[in-house]
Amino acid sequence: MVKYQHPEELKPSKCSLEEIFAHLGSDADDTIDSLCEQIEKIPRSRVIRNQAFHQATITKLKRLLRILEESQVRMEEATPHRIISILGDLRQKTCVCKDGLTMKVMTLFASEIDGKDTIVSEDLQRLGNQLYAIAKEYKHHKSEDCKIKAGEVLARECKAFKDLARRDDQDDDKSLGHEIVRRFVALLNDTVENNNMKWLEYSGPFRFLSEDYKDLLPWTSIGFVLQLMLDQDSLRLEDIWFHTRTVKRIRKIAVKRIPRFTEKLSEIIATLEQQSGDIDHLRNKLLAGFAGIVAAAAPAMARMALSLVTAHSPIHDFKSANHSFLEILQ
Repeated sequence: MVKYQHPEELKPSKCSLEEIFAHLGSDADDTIDSLCEQIEKIPRSRVIRNQAFHQATITKLKRLLRILEESQVRMEEATPHRIISILGDLRQKTCVCKDGLTMKVMTLFASEIDGKDTIVSEDLQRLGNQLYAIAKEYKHHKSEDCKIKAGEVLARECKAFKDLARRDDQDDDKSLGHEIVRRFVALLNDTVENNNMKWLEYSGPFRFLSEDYKDLLPWTSIGFVLQLMLDQDSLRLEDIWFHTRTVKRIRKIAVKRIPRFTEKLSEIIATLEQQSGDIDHLRNKLLAGFAGIVAAAAPAMARMALSLVTAHSPIHDFKSANHSFLEILQ
């Protein structure tokens, strides 16, 4: 009869650092705080066995910490849409390294920024594909039909997001990503109503929306798209605005979310460095102790070796034999 095992019993013990990161993200409740707690409990024996992984992890986390701190500095005096754009740059920098460990830590960061599960990725892909196709067609034909199509798409998307907003009105933790995408669609829809659709002449920006939808925090591409539109003079800065509640949530990323995350990440790095330092200190003590034992035993070992050599030397054998012969003669 097969004994029943609870799923938690089947899960390997999170003892070593490598095992901790292997299972990071498998639990929906994983946070930077829980990661910090697990790392503090790593036994010294596991640190000794996985010291190479420890050192590699410290290097990768320091690199991530530097990127986060640089992004935080850039956000200090930035406008809301620039903060979103800087957050998108941060996402791209960490995605480029193709490092599984860094990406797992960034997943924890993303959950703190916008922790609610949403379909924002699918929304962005759909919106990006439609606007890119219409803008590309308009670029070649300059047809008024393209403007009508764009207006219909935006009106339809505006309605869909408004319906979603009504359902989420009672939810204080609703997705920041959905709020930003909804405002972006409303902004473009306003340009249709004002007959100011210069942005339709440029298809490039909308490609980013459809290409980046699978990344972490995909809605941060909107910040980059808005900046491109400003640079191309297809939008005016006064056209870009967000509701007060949304602005507060965006600013919170710069003044609270990132500082708190970097503080915890610094604690993790300090803990890992201390664990590695303790092992180096222990190794040095053992080596020093062994060297002391060898130094203390050296004279006794030398005398023993000398006595053994002397006992089996030809001179010693000759003296012994000569002494025996003299005894016989007497």
